[in-house]
Amino acid sequence: MQFPGSNSSGESIDLNSVNSTGCHYYAGVDGGGSKTLAVVVDAQGHERGHGMAGSANHTAVGLEQAVAHICAAVEEATRTADCHLPLHAAWLGIAGIDRPADYAMLFPHIRDLAAVVHLTNDAELPLSALDGTVGVALIAGTGSIALGRDPHGTTARVGGWGHIIGDEGSGYEIGRQGLQAAVRAADGRGQPTTLLELILQQWHLEKASDIIGQIYQHT
Repeated sequence: MQFPGSNSSGESIDLNSVNSTGCHYYAGVDGGGSKTLAVVVDAQGHERGHGMAGSANHTAVGLEQAVAHICAAVEEATRTADCHLPLHAAWLGIAGIDRPADYAMLFPHIRDLAAVVHLTNDAELPLSALDGTVGVALIAGTGSIALGRDPHGTTARVGGWGHIIGDEGSGYEIGRQGLQAAVRAADGRGQPTTLLELILQQWHLEKASDIIGQIYQHT
């Protein structure tokens, strides 16, 4: 079995050659802009444990928080699997891992989670589940990105530009448009919408102008 990745020295190695002191269990981690999900399976692919934590995107929450959330999710999954770290191998698909510099920044902090650690963008996870890893994967979560690969291994990527200049069709963009519609209705610049009342109820606000404090309190 080949599991692409690197050991603690950064060398690409074959999983069969690893003589790990940890459990022969494997972790898959899907780290997005809102939450991080880690699943631990045994050698037969049976799920043994899972864990969840906050955002793993370092561009959204900073490197320290992203690392803390990734490790918390993996540790919870390992604990519920009645296993221990380091695992035999782990594949971490993390939003915001778009450039070699991103990889170099994050990898040293998660390299000890398993004997073999494979770190990629989160769009690689659904693409890897397709036959021959050929096809197109589209993610529309907190952010949005599309990744495709042909039978010759040529890849193409669209989106993944982040919430300031991209992320069309994402949860962030849909939420922003909903808020814009609500405040425009409050101003009389837009059509009346029930979104305004629903937003006030959800956030327990008394009037439309209170939305300002709710939106900008953490900026």
